[in-house]
Amino acid sequence: MDFDLYEPTKVAIENFLPRMPKGAVIVFDELNDKLVSGSTTAVVNALNLSDLRIQRISYEPRISYAVLE
Repeated sequence: MDFDLYEPTKVAIENFLPRMPKGAVIVFDELNDKLVSGSTTAVVNALNLSDLRIQRISYEPRISYAVLE
């Protein structure tokens, strides 16, 4: 997801996540980036972070992902 803003990120999570099967990968651009905090706030508000293991891509630190369990 690369929306940068709170509302579109939250809407995408609410609509896509219920349709994603176990093992699906959700990718975030600029998660936990102070310059674009809307996406991070939406992820924190819309997802149970304790259920996700968010990982960063080593060669691109602004991109992170989680495999749905």
